[in-house]
Amino acid sequence: GVVTSINGSVRYVGDIVGMASHAGTTPMDRRRDAATAAAELALFVEKRASAEPHLVGTVGMLEVPSGMEYLHFRVFHLMIYQNDFS
Repeated sequence: GVVTSINGSVRYVGDIVGMASHAGTTPMDRRRDAATAAAELALFVEKRASAEPHLVGTVGMLEVPSGMEYLHFRVFHLMIYQNDFS
């Protein structure tokens, strides 16, 4: 076969750091939940990658500690961008 395009990729790995606190007693304007920030980042990656014709973006992995009654202090994430250079 004939090569018609090349895919280049960039991977980002990092931590999102927030402020741990109790979900029931922390007012909304004082919350710094790392899991919420990770969700916003995932939506931004999707929106940004959708704006370019040959770009794809994926948040491939999130590690969020379990717990229903507290705001998350730290979230690990892996982001992948790929571009089709055809």
